[in-house]
Amino acid sequence: GKRYDPLVVKAFMSEFNKIGTLSADDIGLALRTEQLAPGMVLARDLSASTGELLLSKEHVLTGQAIEKIRGFERIGGEALTVHVRARK
Repeated sequence: GKRYDPLVVKAFMSEFNKIGTLSADDIGLALRTEQLAPGMVLARDLSASTGELLLSKEHVLTGQAIEKIRGFERIGGEALTVHVRARK
């Protein structure tokens, strides 16, 4: 018999091939919270490990937002990775 469903393979390959068309802005730079600076733009939604949405994609970081993110890390004991757009 067949090892993989041809329809699943076709769907997977279709999605996999899209990866090559992503730009650095789509993927973003993965930063620790101590590397964040006001004016940076989120390339992805920022979520806690529980799935709770903290900030949405395209959010422009402010000093206050960065401090709240760092506070969330301290209280929750969880290190966050924040994906921001590459600067042009």
